[in-house]
Amino acid sequence: MRQILHGACSIPDLASIFKEMRKFNIKPDLRIYTDITDADLKGANYNSVSLLEKHLDEFIDHYLPVRKAIVVESLLEFGIARMYQTLAEKDGFEVQVFKCSDEAYRWLEN
Repeated sequence: MRQILHGACSIPDLASIFKEMRKFNIKPDLRIYTDITDADLKGANYNSVSLLEKHLDEFIDHYLPVRKAIVVESLLEFGIARMYQTLAEKDGFEVQVFKCSDEAYRWLEN
């Protein structure tokens, strides 16, 4: 699955992605490529990112194992993605953060 985020993306916007994904007939062993290089994540912090954990719990039960590659460009994106990685890994996601799309795709394929 590919997710490419553009423009202003609030934490509730990101949480709604999980709700939308549950509508699809997705099989276990899901692999997700997420590109946030063009997303505006200003205002995100650890507390707001941690709100995603509730939505992860609802999503994860159906799709484990999940591998997610997040592609970032800025230091802000990197920090937010690493916070998300910490929370997601506690729930069973396998997450890696990359600055290069090619590396992210290679990791997802392995």
